Order: sequence, then structure tokens, then C-alpha cells
Amino acid sequence: ATLTLPTLEDSRRRAAASMAAPSSVFVRNLAFDTTDQALEQHFGSVGPVREAWVVRDRKTKESRGFGFVGFVLADDAQRAVQEQNGSLLGGRKITVDLAKKKGATSAPPSGAPEQGAAAPAPGKRGAGGPSGEAKRAK
Repeated sequence: ATLTLPTLEDSRRRAAASMAAPSSVFVRNLAFDTTDQALEQHFGSVGPVREAWVVRDRKTKESRGFGFVGFVLADDAQRAVQEQNGSLLGGRKITVDLAKKKGATSAPPSGAPEQGAAAPAPGKRGAGGPSGEAKRAK
């Protein structure tokens, strides 16, 4: 069998896809004594880890029971969800999901106003009040 190396175009396409897709995972139900290093080691079997950290309370520095793992490749983050969700780490069954960008929200439920669209106050029909006419200055 011959080994074919990816072309420059293939590498660029894969890099662009990797940057568009989430390359980090959100890990819940961590044991409170789990370290950043233990998290990195656990997920290192999936692929190269860029960074791993356990979220800690700002004042007490105690673990909050969850953390994040950033992978070099987005494909590895996808695989981590498939392979590591439900696995044991520190004696606890962890939950692994793709991390969302900070401030990202899911779509509003059907029938709900879109984000940024203000619903009229109860008893009002738009900004002008019950009649719909704008109030006139006296």
C-alpha cells in the first residue's frame, strides 16, 4: 500500500472546517478533586489536547464540578463526545458535550419572539398604546 500525503488544498480545507466547528468539549460531573492534568490525560487518548481546565470558584478555589477540554482538531472534539460521554473519571460517570461559544444560545421555542424582538406589554398593541396611535406631545 502506498502512503498518500494530503495536498496543501486538503490541509487548508480541513483547517477551515476545524475552525468553523467547535473544537472544545464541556465536561460535567467531575469529582471535586479532579485536576487539570487528570482531565488532559483522560482526554489525551482521543487526540492532541490544546488545553484542559477544571472550573474553580473564584474565592475558595474549589472545583465547581465541571471543566473544558480544547482539542487541536474539531474532529477530535466530536470523537471525544462519542467515546468519552458516560466514561469514568475519578470514580464518577462524566457527561461530555460539545462546548458552545460564550453567549451562544439555542433558538427560541416556536411561537416565542426572536432574540432582540420586544413583545408588547400586556394590554398594549404596539408602542402607541391601545389605539395603536402614537401619543401626541401637548
